[in-house]
Amino acid sequence: MDYREIKSDNLYESLNLVWRVFSEFVAPDFSEEGIETFRNFIKLEEIKKLLDDGNFFMMGCYHHERIVGVLALKNYCHISLFFVDKEYHKRGIAKQLFIKALKHCLNKNPQTKEITVYSSPYAVEIYKKLDFKVTGDKTILNGITFIPMKMIIHSNLSDEIIRHATKEDLMNLLDLYKHLNKDDPDISKMKSLVPLWESIINDPHQNYLVLEVEGKMVSTCVLVVINNLTRGAKPYGLIENVVTHENFRGKGYGTKLLKKTIEIARDKGCYKVMLLSGRGKETQKFYEKAGFEKGKKTGFIIRYD
Repeated sequence: MDYREIKSDNLYESLNLVWRVFSEFVAPDFSEEGIETFRNFIKLEEIKKLLDDGNFFMMGCYHHERIVGVLALKNYCHISLFFVDKEYHKRGIAKQLFIKALKHCLNKNPQTKEITVYSSPYAVEIYKKLDFKVTGDKTILNGITFIPMKMIIHSNLSDEIIRHATKEDLMNLLDLYKHLNKDDPDISKMKSLVPLWESIINDPHQNYLVLEVEGKMVSTCVLVVINNLTRGAKPYGLIENVVTHENFRGKGYGTKLLKKTIEIARDKGCYKVMLLSGRGKETQKFYEKAGFEKGKKTGFIIRYD
């Protein structure tokens, strides 16, 4: 993914993306008046005027030169537009786009202490994941329904993203696995590899999670959620293939990923999460730091490899 400022030659494509995503996800909460108000706001000539005034900034996410995300800020402190193409949801694009745009705004105005937004009902939970807090009641103005929110800017902005792996991550994932088991056979040219990977990422019970730093995949693990007929029919989770790139160990990335994975398991209703560790004391301390307790049960394994 490439993140850069949106120029006039990409403006038409950007606004088409905004309208397309708005129509599907945001418009259902708006009245006809509100939809018309928004449509008038994003007219090409209106946005050009705002850009020409110099107090309106737009950042885009591009994939193979196709624009897939748009973020616009007014006066470098208020979000006016924030939309990601439906096909690119849940890839960490919104967070990365926000971080890139925010850093640009701070370069322009280092005195900025907070970012505000009038969020649509649909986007409230998305903004909460970016550390925004609700600051007022739901309001309707000119037919537009919104909830005011604010994010206090911290000095330690991070380019870290934790997300579910996607189809495009396959080769990067295999490269990262070289830091897990160096003697694993190379399967990158296996004929059935792509169909296998597609079946994995399409399985709702398998969660391949990755942590990226500035766009580089540095840590990963797998959470498998297993349906169950005991414990009130609550599922349980198994975590496997935990690995962090050798050059990024000791920085807390693996712990952050595991804690997020545990949170996801809890959100999916799991009554417990388990993993096995056959390595030394340092690895066991790593798992304990993430919240796991050893000695509760004894693991038994039969291997066929």
